[in-house]
Amino acid sequence: MPRPLSGRGRRCHHAGEKGQLMGLLESYLRTLTDPEPEGRFLEVRWRLESGMGRKFVPATDIDAAAALVRGHGRERDTYVGVALRDREAGGRDAVSRSRVLFVEVDADASAALLDRAPRPPSMTIESGTPGHLHTYWFLTETVGGAEVKSANRKLAYRVGGDLASVDETRILRPPETANFKHDPSRPVVLQALHPARVYELRDLIRDLEDPPGREEEKPRQPARALWRPGPTGEDTNIHEQLRAIPTEVYVQRLTGLEPNADSKVSCPWHEDRTPSLHCYEDGTFCCFGCRRGGTIYDFAGALWGIDTKGRAFVDLRARLAEEFGITDAAAERTRQPRALQRPRAPVGAMSAIERQRVAAAVAVGEKGGR
Repeated sequence: MPRPLSGRGRRCHHAGEKGQLMGLLESYLRTLTDPEPEGRFLEVRWRLESGMGRKFVPATDIDAAAALVRGHGRERDTYVGVALRDREAGGRDAVSRSRVLFVEVDADASAALLDRAPRPPSMTIESGTPGHLHTYWFLTETVGGAEVKSANRKLAYRVGGDLASVDETRILRPPETANFKHDPSRPVVLQALHPARVYELRDLIRDLEDPPGREEEKPRQPARALWRPGPTGEDTNIHEQLRAIPTEVYVQRLTGLEPNADSKVSCPWHEDRTPSLHCYEDGTFCCFGCRRGGTIYDFAGALWGIDTKGRAFVDLRARLAEEFGITDAAAERTRQPRALQRPRAPVGAMSAIERQRVAAAVAVGEKGGR
């Protein structure tokens, strides 16, 4: 059972719009949804024994979102997307704008490092790991997703934050939940909330530098531009179209995590500060940390807690088709040029490919590598 949540920060309770007492969690969620909640969604995720559960809650229904977070947050690691989603999806294409910047400062000296910030944070969350803080800055107006990521990078570089956790689709731990990385679990605490600290973006990031090497990164074509759903029929079918989706596309779409220039991403199934999940060109993936691998079916099945065999596989395939817009209606869309299609191995060969990669990883480990 999780350790009782700390009482620190209870002074943050305040009356809501209708005069009711708002809890710390409701106050936190309100800061994420204001000022444009209509027609948008809060993404809530929670860790399962295998993969992650997920639900999208209308951003106008703070009470429902808070109830969902509390229901899971005392029993398992639970997260909330910092930026509101434009639709019920978690990829970058579902995040058009936000008014919240954030940085993860994962160091024992985090409080001292934050003294280097150009302006004091609007909100600070203790993530449950001693010395680790999630810090937020509220903006006077919403800005585009790419601007959010760019500003987060500059802020993280200034205060020594985690440069791998700056993307606009990031999910972070909300207060009134517990961090189950520890035994016993530790509370996630709203340390400070200052709603009046609202900043102009240009003033906040003025004179901030980009991290070294940013300009040297290889230019990357947006992942979704590499694939479009084609028509269903004799020439192709739902299964073939799903297997044709590049790994980088489905990984980013299903997790909100963007592969780096080496086609690697942090594994969603374990703590992975140094990305160890490899996205291969044949539509498969393999994590050299936990040894999980396979195809889009294996990835989504593990993420959603759905079996890849029997009737469950049919349901899994249907859900993937819906997620990626693969329906008969897609017949009107432009098909992907052959030159852009990723080579893919036969389905029956996946287990053999995975075994070869795991064996290679073990060999590297025996030689002193990762």
